[in-house]
Amino acid sequence: DKEGDPGLSQDEQAMLLEELRTGDLKALVATSVGEEGLDVPSVDLVVFYEPVPSGVRYIQRKGRTGRKSKGEAIILVTEETHDAAYLEVSEKRRKRMKTVVEGLNSELEPLERKGPELEKNPMPEELIRDAEEYSPPERKEEPEAEIRLGGRTKPSELAEEKKEYLEKKREREFRRKERDAAEQALEKVLGSSLEGMKVEDLKRQLKDEGYSEGVVKAAVERLQDEDQVRMEGDRILSRGAARADGEAYPNDEVHDFFVEKVRKGAAVVKVDNKWRAVLSPEDYEGPRNLIKKGKRFEAVAELYNEDGKFRAWVKDVVGK
Repeated sequence: DKEGDPGLSQDEQAMLLEELRTGDLKALVATSVGEEGLDVPSVDLVVFYEPVPSGVRYIQRKGRTGRKSKGEAIILVTEETHDAAYLEVSEKRRKRMKTVVEGLNSELEPLERKGPELEKNPMPEELIRDAEEYSPPERKEEPEAEIRLGGRTKPSELAEEKKEYLEKKREREFRRKERDAAEQALEKVLGSSLEGMKVEDLKRQLKDEGYSEGVVKAAVERLQDEDQVRMEGDRILSRGAARADGEAYPNDEVHDFFVEKVRKGAAVVKVDNKWRAVLSPEDYEGPRNLIKKGKRFEAVAELYNEDGKFRAWVKDVVGK
């Protein structure tokens, strides 16, 4: 359950697989649940995000392709990481299993059928004649709405399920675009520093980048709901810029931050191109997408020492 999305139902998954089999869907992204049990003979390429140390899973994964014709399996591996070790381990285990199976095959003797030889045509002639003369009774056609598919779903119900699935798919796609547009919008607003920018200019720029009017409107509303931006007349400002302009932090200064490293639990930042400081999650009030190596931003902040370490307390990001 990610961001309120419960995922696909069993029927929705079945529809996606059917679209893949028929060719309407050209690619399918799946978790490890797709390693076994999926039978789509036409698949000729499988890409795995990372290797696994299990020989059995290694074989199962490769078995998703090459069923009807020659297929290819690609495993993404990062050098000098656990990935490389996992790939080597799984390959060794696969070879070991192959050696064991070949050894068993060489030791096992072929089965010999014992007993009398079977007749070429054991069925009596009268039964053959009866079968040839038999004609099945005419089947009475039932109304389409009453026909059960697999004893479970009516065509009308199937159509309704597909309609619901497509609606959910469109909703997920809209929310994804909304999140992307919101990130782009915040980047632009922060780039305008303390002055902010005209709302119409922001919307026009987002539309020029391919976002629809509905997505742009939803993205701006999302930033307002999350208190990332503030409206002042016809202009839109970052929350930090609006508060700094309103002298919400009379005793604090605006500092320039450059993210040098991001480690587990903290980031190392260079402040005003002079000092290095530790920036902890609890000391940061701002957009999370700015805490990435190489990012630069301006923020209202307080610098302090604790446990012999120089630290920064970012109270509000005002620009970038």
